[in-house]
Formats: sequence, C-alpha cells, structure tokens
Amino acid sequence: MAFSLEQFGILTEKTLLILFIMTKDGQIVESNKRCKILLPSENQEIKGRYITDFIIDEDVHIFTKTISELSEQNPIVNESFTFP
Repeated sequence: MAFSLEQFGILTEKTLLILFIMTKDGQIVESNKRCKILLPSENQEIKGRYITDFIIDEDVHIFTKTISELSEQNPIVNESFTFP
C-alpha cells in the first residue's frame, strides 16, 4: 500500500520506532521526533551528519558492512548497533 507524503509524515511521528532516512553513504536526510530519545539533538542538528557520527566506534565497521550489503535481493537488516 502506497502512502502520500502527508500520510507518511503522520505515520513517522505517531510510531514508537526511531526512524532515520539516509543517503546510501549514511548521511542523515530526515529523522522523526523519536530520535531525541536516542540523540539529544534537534532535528536540524542531525540533518546532514552521518549516522556513524552517533554509533560507537566498535560498531561503525559492522554498520558500514551491513548497509553496503543491502539490495533488492537482500532488503532486510537484522543487526543491532550501540549508541553512546
């Protein structure tokens, strides 16, 4: 089921999930308000930064490898990453 941009915006703010929209190299384009639980920054301070700026150093390599393996044939990631 496809959503309009407005419906998608409402869903992202009502969900209990922490959501990031990122470029392929991990630059944060958008995030929802729940991200404040994980990152004590305003949304405008998060945009443009890289998600790896927030992941602990030991997990950056695993995160980068996992994201690089995403494709239409392998669309699901089942990994956990630690944030300070």
